[in-house]
Amino acid sequence: MALKVAKMKASTLLPVVLHKGTCGSVGAVLVTLAPIKTTSSGAASRTSSLTAAQVTKITAATTTGKIAIRIGTGTARKCGLFTQLAVTPVMAAKITVGKSPSGVAIAPNGVWVTNWYDNTLTRIDPATSKVLQTLPLTLTGLAGPEAIAFGDGSLWVTTTEYDDGGNLLAGSLVRVNPATGQQQATIPIGKGAYDVEVSPGAAWVALLADNSVLRVDTATNAVAATIPVPGGPVGVAVGAGSLWVSGSDGKVARIDPATNSIVTTIQTQDSGGYVAFGGGAVWVTNAGHTDTPDGMLTRIDPATNGVTASVTVGLQPMELAYAGGSVWIGLFGTPTVVRVSASTNAILNRVTVNHPVYAIAATDHAVWAVHSLEAADPTAAPPPGVVTRIAY
Repeated sequence: MALKVAKMKASTLLPVVLHKGTCGSVGAVLVTLAPIKTTSSGAASRTSSLTAAQVTKITAATTTGKIAIRIGTGTARKCGLFTQLAVTPVMAAKITVGKSPSGVAIAPNGVWVTNWYDNTLTRIDPATSKVLQTLPLTLTGLAGPEAIAFGDGSLWVTTTEYDDGGNLLAGSLVRVNPATGQQQATIPIGKGAYDVEVSPGAAWVALLADNSVLRVDTATNAVAATIPVPGGPVGVAVGAGSLWVSGSDGKVARIDPATNSIVTTIQTQDSGGYVAFGGGAVWVTNAGHTDTPDGMLTRIDPATNGVTASVTVGLQPMELAYAGGSVWIGLFGTPTVVRVSASTNAILNRVTVNHPVYAIAATDHAVWAVHSLEAADPTAAPPPGVVTRIAY
Protein backbone atom coordinates (compact mmCIF):
# COMPACT_ATOMS: atom_id res chain seq x y z
CA MET A 1 0.00 0.00 0.00
CA ALA A 2 1.40 3.42 -0.99
CA LEU A 3 1.04 6.27 1.53
CA LYS A 4 2.14 9.90 1.14
CA VAL A 5 1.40 12.85 3.47
CA ALA A 6 2.52 16.48 3.85
CA LYS A 7 1.99 19.45 6.18
CA MET A 8 1.96 17.24 9.26
CA LYS A 9 3.74 17.79 12.57
CA ALA A 10 7.49 17.57 11.95
CA SER A 11 9.62 14.64 13.08
CA THR A 12 6.70 12.82 14.65
CA LEU A 13 5.55 9.21 14.68
CA LEU A 14 1.90 9.30 13.58
CA PRO A 15 -0.70 6.52 13.82
CA VAL A 16 -2.34 5.29 10.60
CA VAL A 17 -5.87 3.87 10.82
CA LEU A 18 -8.37 2.83 8.16
CA HIS A 19 -12.05 3.22 9.07
CA LYS A 20 -15.25 2.17 7.41
CA GLY A 21 -17.16 5.18 6.07
CA THR A 22 -16.02 8.66 5.03
CA CYS A 23 -14.15 11.52 6.69
CA GLY A 24 -17.48 13.23 7.34
CA SER A 25 -18.99 10.07 8.82
CA VAL A 26 -16.24 7.86 10.23
CA GLY A 27 -17.27 4.33 11.18
CA ALA A 28 -15.62 1.43 12.94
CA VAL A 29 -11.89 0.73 12.74
CA LEU A 30 -11.14 -1.55 9.81
CA VAL A 31 -7.34 -1.90 9.86
CA THR A 32 -4.62 -0.32 12.02
CA LEU A 33 -1.30 0.04 10.20
CA ALA A 34 2.21 0.69 11.48
CA PRO A 35 2.80 4.36 12.43
CA ILE A 36 4.54 6.61 9.90
CA LYS A 37 7.44 8.95 10.79
CA THR A 38 7.43 12.48 9.32
CA THR A 39 10.50 14.39 8.26
CA SER A 40 11.65 17.74 9.61
CA SER A 41 9.40 19.37 7.00
CA GLY A 42 6.34 17.41 8.14
CA ALA A 43 6.19 15.12 5.10
CA ALA A 44 6.34 11.35 4.84
CA SER A 45 5.94 8.58 2.26
CA ARG A 46 5.93 4.84 2.57
CA THR A 47 5.02 1.67 0.70
CA SER A 48 3.77 -1.03 3.04
CA SER A 49 2.99 -4.72 2.57
CA LEU A 50 -0.41 -5.84 3.81
CA THR A 51 -1.26 -9.22 5.25
CA ALA A 52 -3.75 -11.46 3.47
CA ALA A 53 -6.28 -10.82 6.26
CA GLN A 54 -5.89 -7.04 5.90
CA VAL A 55 -6.30 -7.22 2.13
CA THR A 56 -9.44 -9.31 2.54
CA LYS A 57 -10.96 -6.77 4.94
CA ILE A 58 -10.11 -3.84 2.69
CA THR A 59 -11.41 -5.57 -0.43
CA ALA A 60 -14.69 -6.45 1.27
CA ALA A 61 -15.15 -2.90 2.56
CA THR A 62 -14.44 -1.23 -0.80
CA THR A 63 -16.89 -3.61 -2.45
CA THR A 64 -19.74 -2.58 -0.15
CA GLY A 65 -18.85 1.02 0.73
CA LYS A 66 -16.06 3.54 1.30
CA ILE A 67 -12.97 3.70 3.51
CA ALA A 68 -11.52 6.74 5.31
CA ILE A 69 -7.80 6.79 6.14
CA ARG A 70 -6.86 8.87 9.19
CA ILE A 71 -3.28 9.87 10.03
CA GLY A 72 -2.25 11.54 13.26
CA THR A 73 -4.22 12.46 16.38
CA GLY A 74 -6.30 15.29 17.76
CA THR A 75 -6.82 18.51 15.83
CA ALA A 76 -3.73 17.84 13.70
CA ARG A 77 -5.22 14.62 12.32
CA LYS A 78 -5.52 14.36 8.53
CA CYS A 79 -8.24 12.34 6.82
CA GLY A 80 -8.74 11.28 3.22
CA LEU A 81 -10.61 8.76 1.08
CA PHE A 82 -8.76 5.48 0.67
CA THR A 83 -8.75 4.11 -2.87
CA GLN A 84 -7.97 0.51 -3.78
CA LEU A 85 -6.41 0.24 -7.22
CA ALA A 86 -6.69 -2.81 -9.42
CA VAL A 87 -3.52 -4.92 -9.44
CA THR A 88 -2.37 -6.50 -12.68
CA PRO A 89 -1.94 -10.26 -12.22
CA VAL A 90 1.69 -11.40 -12.44
CA MET A 91 3.56 -14.68 -12.22
CA ALA A 92 4.83 -14.72 -8.64
CA ALA A 93 6.34 -18.21 -8.37
CA LYS A 94 7.01 -21.46 -10.22
CA ILE A 95 6.94 -24.59 -8.08
CA THR A 96 8.28 -27.97 -9.17
CA VAL A 97 5.94 -30.83 -8.28
CA GLY A 98 5.66 -34.49 -9.28
CA LYS A 99 5.39 -36.04 -12.73
CA SER A 100 2.21 -35.58 -14.77
CA PRO A 101 0.34 -33.32 -12.33
CA SER A 102 -3.35 -33.33 -13.19
CA GLY A 103 -5.43 -31.68 -10.46
CA VAL A 104 -5.28 -28.95 -7.82
CA ALA A 105 -7.40 -28.00 -4.80
CA ILE A 106 -7.27 -25.50 -1.95
CA ALA A 107 -7.47 -26.87 1.60
CA PRO A 108 -6.99 -25.14 4.97
CA ASN A 109 -3.44 -26.48 5.30
CA GLY A 110 -2.20 -25.80 1.79
CA VAL A 111 -2.58 -26.13 -1.96
CA TRP A 112 -2.75 -29.80 -2.97
CA VAL A 113 -1.69 -31.14 -6.38
CA THR A 114 -2.20 -34.65 -7.76
CA ASN A 115 0.76 -36.21 -9.61
CA TRP A 116 -0.58 -38.99 -11.83
CA TYR A 117 2.67 -40.65 -12.90
CA ASP A 118 4.18 -40.62 -9.40
CA ASN A 119 1.07 -41.70 -7.47
CA THR A 120 1.67 -38.80 -5.08
CA LEU A 121 0.12 -35.63 -3.76
CA THR A 122 2.15 -32.45 -3.35
CA ARG A 123 1.25 -29.92 -0.65
CA ILE A 124 2.32 -26.31 -1.23
CA ASP A 125 2.44 -23.51 1.33
CA PRO A 126 0.32 -20.69 -0.18
CA ALA A 127 2.22 -18.06 1.83
CA THR A 128 5.73 -19.02 0.68
CA SER A 129 5.04 -21.06 -2.50
CA LYS A 130 7.30 -23.77 -1.06
CA VAL A 131 6.62 -27.51 -1.19
CA LEU A 132 5.72 -28.67 2.31
CA GLN A 133 5.04 -32.34 1.68
CA THR A 134 5.03 -35.09 -0.93
CA LEU A 135 2.48 -37.71 0.06
CA PRO A 136 2.61 -41.15 -1.60
CA LEU A 137 -0.70 -42.88 -2.31
CA THR A 138 -1.25 -46.62 -2.24
CA LEU A 139 -2.96 -47.49 -5.54
CA THR A 140 -3.26 -50.70 -7.52
CA GLY A 141 -2.41 -51.48 -11.13
CA LEU A 142 -1.68 -48.69 -13.58
CA ALA A 143 -3.76 -46.16 -11.68
CA GLY A 144 -2.85 -42.57 -10.90
CA PRO A 145 -4.48 -39.70 -9.00
CA GLU A 146 -6.44 -37.44 -11.34
CA ALA A 147 -8.88 -34.84 -9.94
CA ILE A 148 -8.96 -33.52 -6.37
CA ALA A 149 -11.32 -31.51 -4.17
CA PHE A 150 -11.55 -30.56 -0.50
CA GLY A 151 -14.72 -30.82 1.55
CA ASP A 152 -16.18 -32.26 4.75
CA GLY A 153 -12.71 -32.18 6.30
CA SER A 154 -11.09 -34.44 3.70
CA LEU A 155 -9.33 -34.48 0.36
CA TRP A 156 -11.22 -36.46 -2.28
CA VAL A 157 -9.02 -37.80 -5.07
CA THR A 158 -10.24 -39.61 -8.18
CA THR A 159 -8.02 -42.11 -9.94
CA THR A 160 -7.90 -43.10 -13.59
CA GLU A 161 -6.50 -46.48 -14.53
CA TYR A 162 -5.46 -48.20 -17.76
CA ASP A 163 -4.58 -51.76 -18.72
CA ASP A 164 -1.36 -52.74 -20.51
CA GLY A 165 -3.00 -51.93 -23.84
CA GLY A 166 -3.91 -48.40 -22.79
CA ASN A 167 -7.61 -49.15 -22.38
CA LEU A 168 -9.42 -47.18 -19.69
CA LEU A 169 -10.46 -49.17 -16.61
CA ALA A 170 -12.68 -48.35 -13.66
CA GLY A 171 -10.98 -46.12 -11.10
CA SER A 172 -11.46 -45.21 -7.46
CA LEU A 173 -12.31 -42.29 -5.22
CA VAL A 174 -9.71 -42.02 -2.46
CA ARG A 175 -10.45 -40.14 0.75
CA VAL A 176 -7.39 -38.61 2.42
CA ASN A 177 -7.01 -36.87 5.77
CA PRO A 178 -5.08 -33.67 4.88
CA ALA A 179 -3.69 -33.31 8.41
CA THR A 180 -2.25 -36.82 8.74
CA GLY A 181 -2.00 -37.97 5.12
CA GLN A 182 -3.87 -41.15 5.98
CA GLN A 183 -5.95 -42.79 3.27
CA GLN A 184 -9.27 -43.14 5.04
CA ALA A 185 -11.22 -44.93 2.31
CA THR A 186 -10.93 -46.21 -1.25
CA ILE A 187 -14.27 -46.31 -3.03
CA PRO A 188 -14.67 -48.14 -6.38
CA ILE A 189 -16.11 -45.90 -9.09
CA GLY A 190 -16.41 -46.01 -12.88
CA LYS A 191 -14.34 -44.95 -15.85
CA GLY A 192 -13.03 -41.51 -16.75
CA ALA A 193 -13.31 -39.68 -13.42
CA TYR A 194 -11.86 -36.34 -14.50
CA ASP A 195 -13.60 -34.10 -11.97
CA VAL A 196 -14.88 -34.22 -8.39
CA GLU A 197 -16.75 -31.70 -6.23
CA VAL A 198 -17.90 -31.80 -2.62
CA SER A 199 -21.02 -30.38 -0.99
CA PRO A 200 -22.05 -30.95 2.64
CA GLY A 201 -22.58 -34.68 3.00
CA ALA A 202 -21.78 -35.63 -0.58
CA ALA A 203 -18.87 -36.06 -2.98
CA TRP A 204 -19.84 -35.88 -6.67
CA VAL A 205 -17.81 -37.58 -9.39
CA ALA A 206 -18.26 -37.07 -13.14
CA LEU A 207 -17.63 -40.28 -15.11
CA LEU A 208 -16.97 -39.36 -18.74
CA ALA A 209 -16.76 -42.91 -20.13
CA ASP A 210 -19.77 -44.17 -18.18
CA ASN A 211 -22.11 -41.25 -18.96
CA SER A 212 -23.00 -40.88 -15.31
CA VAL A 213 -22.40 -38.94 -12.11
CA LEU A 214 -21.83 -40.71 -8.80
CA ARG A 215 -22.96 -39.38 -5.45
CA VAL A 216 -20.86 -40.64 -2.55
CA ASP A 217 -22.13 -40.27 1.00
CA THR A 218 -19.30 -38.65 2.99
CA ALA A 219 -20.65 -40.11 6.25
CA THR A 220 -20.46 -43.72 5.07
CA ASN A 221 -17.99 -43.53 2.13
CA ALA A 222 -20.53 -45.49 0.08
CA VAL A 223 -22.02 -44.72 -3.33
CA ALA A 224 -25.49 -43.33 -2.58
CA ALA A 225 -26.68 -42.75 -6.15
CA THR A 226 -25.68 -43.23 -9.78
CA ILE A 227 -27.24 -40.56 -11.98
CA PRO A 228 -27.29 -41.15 -15.76
CA VAL A 229 -26.02 -38.08 -17.61
CA PRO A 230 -25.71 -38.54 -21.38
CA GLY A 231 -23.21 -36.65 -23.49
CA GLY A 232 -19.99 -37.51 -21.67
CA PRO A 233 -19.98 -35.64 -18.33
CA VAL A 234 -16.68 -33.82 -17.81
CA GLY A 235 -17.05 -31.39 -14.92
CA VAL A 236 -19.14 -30.91 -11.79
CA ALA A 237 -19.89 -27.81 -9.68
CA VAL A 238 -22.20 -26.98 -6.80
CA GLY A 239 -24.23 -23.77 -6.51
CA ALA A 240 -27.72 -22.28 -6.25
CA GLY A 241 -28.95 -25.43 -4.52
CA SER A 242 -28.04 -27.63 -7.47
CA LEU A 243 -25.33 -29.78 -8.97
CA TRP A 244 -24.20 -28.59 -12.41
CA VAL A 245 -22.66 -31.13 -14.78
CA SER A 246 -20.90 -30.04 -17.97
CA GLY A 247 -20.77 -32.51 -20.86
CA SER A 248 -18.38 -32.92 -23.77
CA ASP A 249 -21.39 -32.38 -26.04
CA GLY A 250 -21.72 -28.78 -24.86
CA LYS A 251 -24.75 -29.42 -22.65
CA VAL A 252 -25.03 -28.63 -18.95
CA ALA A 253 -27.29 -30.78 -16.78
CA ARG A 254 -28.82 -29.24 -13.66
CA ILE A 255 -29.38 -31.89 -10.99
CA ASP A 256 -31.53 -31.56 -7.87
CA PRO A 257 -29.56 -33.10 -4.96
CA ALA A 258 -32.82 -33.79 -3.14
CA THR A 259 -33.97 -36.23 -5.82
CA ASN A 260 -30.68 -37.04 -7.61
CA SER A 261 -32.40 -36.34 -10.91
CA ILE A 262 -31.87 -33.97 -13.83
CA VAL A 263 -34.14 -30.93 -13.64
CA THR A 264 -33.17 -29.38 -16.95
CA THR A 265 -30.49 -29.50 -19.64
CA ILE A 266 -28.96 -26.34 -21.12
CA GLN A 267 -27.18 -26.25 -24.48
CA THR A 268 -24.13 -23.96 -24.57
CA GLN A 269 -21.82 -24.44 -27.59
CA ASP A 270 -21.23 -27.52 -29.75
CA SER A 271 -18.48 -28.77 -27.44
CA GLY A 272 -18.09 -28.58 -23.69
CA GLY A 273 -15.43 -28.61 -21.01
CA TYR A 274 -15.43 -27.91 -17.30
CA VAL A 275 -17.84 -25.98 -15.07
CA ALA A 276 -17.60 -23.67 -12.02
CA PHE A 277 -20.04 -21.66 -9.94
CA GLY A 278 -19.39 -18.17 -8.58
CA GLY A 279 -20.69 -14.63 -8.56
CA GLY A 280 -24.25 -15.89 -8.81
CA ALA A 281 -23.67 -17.63 -12.13
CA VAL A 282 -22.68 -20.94 -13.70
CA TRP A 283 -19.56 -20.77 -15.92
CA VAL A 284 -18.66 -23.35 -18.56
CA THR A 285 -15.65 -23.69 -20.84
CA ASN A 286 -16.20 -24.67 -24.47
CA ALA A 287 -13.07 -25.96 -26.18
CA GLY A 288 -13.88 -24.77 -29.69
CA HIS A 289 -12.17 -26.12 -32.77
CA THR A 290 -8.67 -27.59 -33.12
CA ASP A 291 -5.97 -24.98 -33.89
CA THR A 292 -8.55 -22.18 -33.88
CA PRO A 293 -8.63 -19.73 -30.93
CA ASP A 294 -12.42 -19.78 -30.73
CA GLY A 295 -12.79 -21.43 -27.33
CA MET A 296 -15.53 -19.87 -25.24
CA LEU A 297 -16.56 -19.11 -21.69
CA THR A 298 -20.34 -19.45 -21.37
CA ARG A 299 -22.36 -17.86 -18.57
CA ILE A 300 -25.64 -19.39 -17.36
CA ASP A 301 -28.14 -17.63 -15.11
CA PRO A 302 -29.35 -20.18 -12.51
CA ALA A 303 -32.56 -18.19 -12.02
CA THR A 304 -33.67 -18.75 -15.62
CA ASN A 305 -31.42 -21.64 -16.75
CA GLY A 306 -30.60 -19.48 -19.77
CA VAL A 307 -27.29 -18.59 -21.41
CA THR A 308 -26.68 -14.89 -20.76
CA ALA A 309 -23.18 -14.40 -22.19
CA SER A 310 -20.56 -16.09 -24.36
CA VAL A 311 -16.99 -14.79 -24.25
CA THR A 312 -14.29 -15.87 -26.70
CA VAL A 313 -11.22 -16.58 -24.55
CA GLY A 314 -8.74 -18.41 -26.81
CA LEU A 315 -7.38 -21.77 -27.84
CA GLN A 316 -8.69 -24.82 -25.95
CA PRO A 317 -9.91 -23.50 -22.60
CA MET A 318 -10.06 -26.33 -20.05
CA GLU A 319 -10.45 -25.95 -16.30
CA LEU A 320 -11.64 -22.77 -14.64
CA ALA A 321 -12.08 -21.31 -11.16
CA TYR A 322 -13.96 -18.40 -9.59
CA ALA A 323 -12.32 -16.03 -7.07
CA GLY A 324 -11.99 -12.33 -6.40
CA GLY A 325 -15.00 -11.39 -8.50
CA SER A 326 -13.44 -12.98 -11.57
CA VAL A 327 -13.46 -16.22 -13.52
CA TRP A 328 -9.99 -17.60 -14.21
CA ILE A 329 -9.64 -19.87 -17.26
CA GLY A 330 -6.62 -22.00 -18.10
CA LEU A 331 -5.88 -22.41 -21.81
CA PHE A 332 -4.42 -25.72 -22.89
CA GLY A 333 -3.81 -24.66 -26.49
CA THR A 334 -1.63 -21.68 -25.53
CA PRO A 335 0.27 -21.02 -22.28
CA THR A 336 -2.21 -18.48 -20.94
CA VAL A 337 -4.53 -17.81 -18.02
CA VAL A 338 -7.47 -15.57 -18.90
CA ARG A 339 -9.28 -13.43 -16.33
CA VAL A 340 -12.92 -12.52 -17.01
CA SER A 341 -14.98 -10.12 -14.88
CA ALA A 342 -17.98 -11.82 -13.32
CA SER A 343 -19.85 -8.50 -13.25
CA THR A 344 -19.25 -7.26 -16.82
CA ASN A 345 -18.27 -10.50 -18.66
CA ALA A 346 -15.29 -8.58 -20.08
CA ILE A 347 -11.76 -9.98 -20.35
CA LEU A 348 -9.69 -8.11 -17.76
CA ASN A 349 -6.28 -9.74 -18.20
CA ARG A 350 -4.35 -12.35 -20.11
CA VAL A 351 -1.46 -13.76 -18.13
CA THR A 352 1.21 -15.53 -20.17
CA VAL A 353 2.70 -18.52 -18.35
CA ASN A 354 5.47 -20.90 -19.41
CA HIS A 355 3.38 -23.95 -20.33
CA PRO A 356 -0.17 -24.96 -21.31
CA VAL A 357 -2.54 -25.09 -18.35
CA TYR A 358 -3.96 -28.46 -17.36
CA ALA A 359 -5.74 -27.56 -14.11
CA ILE A 360 -6.44 -24.41 -12.10
CA ALA A 361 -7.57 -23.24 -8.65
CA ALA A 362 -7.94 -19.77 -7.19
CA THR A 363 -8.33 -17.80 -3.96
CA ASP A 364 -9.01 -14.10 -3.46
CA HIS A 365 -5.41 -13.11 -4.18
CA ALA A 366 -3.71 -16.04 -5.88
CA VAL A 367 -4.28 -18.36 -8.83
CA TRP A 368 -2.59 -21.77 -9.08
CA ALA A 369 -2.07 -23.10 -12.61
CA VAL A 370 -0.90 -26.70 -13.12
CA HIS A 371 1.37 -27.68 -16.02
CA SER A 372 1.99 -31.31 -17.00
CA LEU A 373 5.18 -31.57 -19.08
CA GLU A 374 6.17 -34.19 -21.63
CA ALA A 375 9.56 -35.79 -22.31
CA ALA A 376 11.20 -35.24 -25.70
CA ASP A 377 11.26 -39.03 -26.06
CA PRO A 378 7.64 -40.25 -25.92
CA THR A 379 8.80 -43.60 -24.51
CA ALA A 380 10.61 -41.97 -21.58
CA ALA A 381 9.16 -40.97 -18.24
CA PRO A 382 7.82 -37.42 -18.13
CA PRO A 383 9.81 -34.72 -16.36
CA PRO A 384 8.53 -33.18 -13.11
CA GLY A 385 5.56 -30.88 -13.56
CA VAL A 386 5.21 -27.25 -12.58
CA VAL A 387 2.66 -25.16 -10.71
CA THR A 388 2.59 -21.44 -11.44
CA ARG A 389 1.38 -19.06 -8.75
CA ILE A 390 -0.21 -15.91 -10.15
CA ALA A 391 -0.62 -13.02 -7.71
CA TYR A 392 -3.25 -10.34 -8.13
